[in-house]
Amino acid sequence: MAPDRIGILAGAASVPTGYLDLAEVGRAYDGSSKGRRAVAHFDEDAVTLAASAALAAVERAGGVDEPTMTVLATTAAPYKVRASASIVAAVAGTTGPAPSRELAGGARGGVAALVAAADAVAAGRVRRALVAAGERRPAEPGSDWERTYGDGGAAVVVGSGDGVLAELVGWGAVTDEVVEPFALDTGSFAQPIDMSLWRKTALAPSMIAAANAALADAGLAPKDVAGAVVASDDPRTAKLVGAQLGVPVVAPDVPLGAMGAAEPLLLALRALEDADPGAHVLVVGFGNGAEAVVLRATEALAQARTRVAVTADIKANSRTLPYTRYLRHRGLLAAESEVVEPLASQALTAREAASLYRLEGLVCGKCDAIQFPKRAVCWRCGAREGFDTTTLGRTGSLFTYTAGTLYPTPDVATIMGVAQLDGEGRFYTQLTEALPEEVSVGMQVELVFRLMHRGGGFNNYFWKLRPVKDAAGSEEAA
Repeated sequence: MAPDRIGILAGAASVPTGYLDLAEVGRAYDGSSKGRRAVAHFDEDAVTLAASAALAAVERAGGVDEPTMTVLATTAAPYKVRASASIVAAVAGTTGPAPSRELAGGARGGVAALVAAADAVAAGRVRRALVAAGERRPAEPGSDWERTYGDGGAAVVVGSGDGVLAELVGWGAVTDEVVEPFALDTGSFAQPIDMSLWRKTALAPSMIAAANAALADAGLAPKDVAGAVVASDDPRTAKLVGAQLGVPVVAPDVPLGAMGAAEPLLLALRALEDADPGAHVLVVGFGNGAEAVVLRATEALAQARTRVAVTADIKANSRTLPYTRYLRHRGLLAAESEVVEPLASQALTAREAASLYRLEGLVCGKCDAIQFPKRAVCWRCGAREGFDTTTLGRTGSLFTYTAGTLYPTPDVATIMGVAQLDGEGRFYTQLTEALPEEVSVGMQVELVFRLMHRGGGFNNYFWKLRPVKDAAGSEEAA
């Protein structure tokens, strides 16, 4: 028997703190651009953005106490052959006796992943499902896509019961074979297309058809909808679809750019953050057709808005990243780091996976000292047995640091630091999103999941320290 109520239990966003001033881009080429878009730091990619949002969403949902399905949606997966959903699951703690799915290649994947998760819960295959999306799509310098694409991630936990904050009450989809934004291979640039033709003949009609199908499935008319999320790679389409449906369109607090598969989830959470109980939100995503769902805000949402809050993440996108530094971060300007091959070990990655992805360490049963990395002998009392596993905290203060330019980096300098973690334990790693002059002993820092380097033919992920920033994001760009 299917559960009575299925939908979103919690959600979170991962929005880069940096943005690209499109006027600066325009001055470098034709001088015609304006606006801004969110851009990831050099050590962020689709996986780290999705994983960061997934971890926050799972924590908001109360953690993992039962097998949880993991679904990842992205058009910018770092591997052509190798699933990335398992990396997201490892960080979020959803690995184990549950399936994972990966929807790649189409921006409608964010909505499709939400539907797949809800279907799995309705069928009784799992009781909970984690839906995560992340995007950092490559764009050719000077192209329209460079001024359109935004980077970011979002995630929701799907389940059933009285804890559901937004119930999925309608669904609709359209599939259409048309030429739309495309790239020929992983990591290649998106190719130019006739945007006006695509918008008028395929994109807008497909999104409107899917939206009407979802509304009909929910037994609603457009006038019954409080707001619509219209996620597409064409900024004009959202206004066009909203106008033709007669529904107000949800927009972020600051311009973020087109975030592909992550955009419908991110904006759906933004709409729910302000939604009244009983209000309906229409969410439409595109991709060789379109897919749409209708969410109904439940009575539980009124007392649990912090479980879907994303406004602070959006407003923290407040630091300008100079265009030349953006190009270095993307590997589009020659840099010394391109000729350095970092050491990497597949065996070490496999053996230390719990520590690398979940920050799992040991606590000594004799003196309570934290052991990270894990070790056979307690560093404090010398005990050789009686250890229990523990997960490190992710916040603390900077104990000491050093900065240098000897090691090649696409950033200004490489900063290494030791953090005194809240609770107990010290953590040694790189600092990110900080200039040397911004760093000081005692400053508050947090651990963030990042791409450390590419070596040994694969991506090496770990945790870095980042200065804690408020929503105002008043610090200078790193």
